Amino acid sequence: MRNDPDVSTRRSVLRSLAAGGGLLVTSSLAEAATRPTLPWPGSLLDQAATSGARRLTLYHHVLSGATFQIQSEAALQLRIMALTLHRHLQAAQALGGRTTITRFAFPAAVLGDAGLFVSCAQQAEVDATDAALALTRTFAEQGHPALAALSAWLAASAAQHQVTLAHLAGLQPTPLRQAPRREVTRPAPRLWGGAPDLALRFPSPEELSATLGSWGG
Repeated sequence: MRNDPDVSTRRSVLRSLAAGGGLLVTSSLAEAATRPTLPWPGSLLDQAATSGARRLTLYHHVLSGATFQIQSEAALQLRIMALTLHRHLQAAQALGGRTTITRFAFPAAVLGDAGLFVSCAQQAEVDATDAALALTRTFAEQGHPALAALSAWLAASAAQHQVTLAHLAGLQPTPLRQAPRREVTRPAPRLWGGAPDLALRFPSPEELSATLGSWGG
């Protein structure tokens, strides 16, 4: 087996994902990552990276600049979710994914209205779950078991985030839709109607470090 730096990087990333996420796919991930000829569909990885960046941006700005009160337990859970998304984004980027957008539109009042934030965050996590399930199916059908396993893990994580948000807000979790048969690279729909937009910028490494604290290292 040749010593390919890209293959080595992918192998190490996938191993760390399997260890950190508790996903019981270590052997299949490692095997797939050692194949030098394995194609990695860039546009689909771009979608995964951009989806994670969008949600991470929202959580960062709420944690660092929301004007509504956030209880300590809720802040802790939001930081854990932000950290998870940060790791997801790092993994997608290490595998070749790119964040195609660096400023994300949200309702203008999202940083001042706790109910609006929860609504937007829940919908974003549900949309991310649906998209990841669609990616899982696409990767499996295209013969990419490692990426299918990764996408399934991302879907499970987004679903858990949605449940956590509902719990913190005292709401019922939003029912998940069955994995849609759609073009997975289609932009996600707007999460609100005609309300003015607020463009939130993806945080710099220094800003993200301040939000995540010692966990972000």
